[in-house]
Amino acid sequence: MEYPIDERDFSVSHPTVYLEKQKWLLCALHALNNLLQDSEAFSKSDLDSICESLSPRSTRQSFSVNPHRNSLGFGNYDVNVLMCALQQKKLTAIWFDRRKSVEILQFENIYGFILNRPVRGLRLSKLLMLGRKSLHWTALRKLNGIYYHLDSGMPDPIVIGKEDAVKSFIQRELEDNDHHLLVVISNEAHTSSSWLRNEEST
Repeated sequence: MEYPIDERDFSVSHPTVYLEKQKWLLCALHALNNLLQDSEAFSKSDLDSICESLSPRSTRQSFSVNPHRNSLGFGNYDVNVLMCALQQKKLTAIWFDRRKSVEILQFENIYGFILNRPVRGLRLSKLLMLGRKSLHWTALRKLNGIYYHLDSGMPDPIVIGKEDAVKSFIQRELEDNDHHLLVVISNEAHTSSSWLRNEEST
C-alpha cells in the first residue's frame, strides 16, 4: 500500500523509532508499546490481568472463556483491554466517528492513534482463532516532527509524513468500513475537549 507523503523526503526512518514485532496474537500489546515507544510499558501478563479484572466471573469459573481475549490465552485482546491499559498511563482512547472529517481534530493536542483492521496477510493459524474474528491493531505516532505508522506486522516503521499527510492517510483508511480509529489523548485534553477544534468541542 502506498502512503501519502508530504513534499519533503522522509524515506529514511529515524533510527530511534521503536517498533515491536508481531508475536502470536499480541498485536494489541505491540500497538500499545509502539504507541508509547516503550518496550516495557505493558507485558502479556499485564493485559491478561486487565482481562481478568474486566471479566472476574470467567476467571473464577473453570472452563469459562474470557470474552476479552483468545480462549487459548494467546492474545487477540479486544478494545476494552486497550482502553483500560491506556487509562493506566493517564491516557484516554476515543472511537473516531468516521462520518466526520479529520479536520475536526486538533492534532497538536493528540497523543497518537490506534488503528483497527481485519487481519490481512498475517500467517496466523485458524486454530488460534477458534472461531473468533481476529482484528489487527497498529499505532500512529508523531515522533521527531514526523508521523509514523507503527505496525508490528511490518519489518520497519512506515514514514507517513507531517500533519497533512497523516490526515490523508487516516481519511483513506476510514473509507473502508472495516477499518476503525481510536484517538488517544491525555486525560486533560479529554476533560477540556482541546483535542477537537473549537466549533466541535461546544
